[in-house]
Amino acid sequence: FGDGSVGEGQNITHFYRYPGEYVVVLSVSLGEYSASDRFLAKAVPGEIYISEIKTGVDSFIEFYNASGEEINLSGWRFRFAYQNYFTFSAHTFIRPAGYLVIPSSSSGIIFSQGRGEVEFLYPGGLVADSFEYNGNLEKAQSFSRLNENIVIAPESPGFKNKEPVYVSQHVGNDYDILADNVSGGQKEQQKDSEEKQENYENEENRQLFDNQQANVVSVASDNGKSTGRNYTIYYFLAVLTLILFAGIGFVVVRRKSGV
Repeated sequence: FGDGSVGEGQNITHFYRYPGEYVVVLSVSLGEYSASDRFLAKAVPGEIYISEIKTGVDSFIEFYNASGEEINLSGWRFRFAYQNYFTFSAHTFIRPAGYLVIPSSSSGIIFSQGRGEVEFLYPGGLVADSFEYNGNLEKAQSFSRLNENIVIAPESPGFKNKEPVYVSQHVGNDYDILADNVSGGQKEQQKDSEEKQENYENEENRQLFDNQQANVVSVASDNGKSTGRNYTIYYFLAVLTLILFAGIGFVVVRRKSGV
């Protein structure tokens, strides 16, 4: 097999533990006849991870191939709670950038609600990926991988994971932290919206206050003008009265002088 291993038989399956290119030599003999051939076997890193898990009686597990190669999953396994195993049968492939969904009806494994862990294993037993979840799902929900976080989102088996939903119930401190991290962008948008609304309301209140102040100043100014006009009238009447009395006095004095 090119990695120091050999095998004999009509049907042989071999798994490489490390990525690389290996020169495989095939020798065939039948009685006095024999022949041999060689070919290049390419072992690529298994960029496959668990992308989604549905708990309960209708459980399923979804895998995603993030590589650009078609991967043969023959002999790969996943296990739940360190005791329930499922082994992929021969000739099981996952397409590049493709999804593979295994329902509980095929695996015989039902993922329990609450807290759980599922491990994805190479044929040799090494852990390729692990998926830890914590929480109780509602109808049509699943645990989905979003970047490095595990969140609760609408289920989407066989398709790209959907955006997480906001969980009002407490499902454990671990998930609460993850939910806070994932929904940070939504919370920031909500915060910005609230700040804009608050600024808008403050601006309205400020304009209302300015208008009220302007009205007060206008009223005071009008009152001042009215008071000034009143004082002018009073002054004019007082002068007119003095002139009138002075005129009357002058007439009286003149008459007395004439007598």
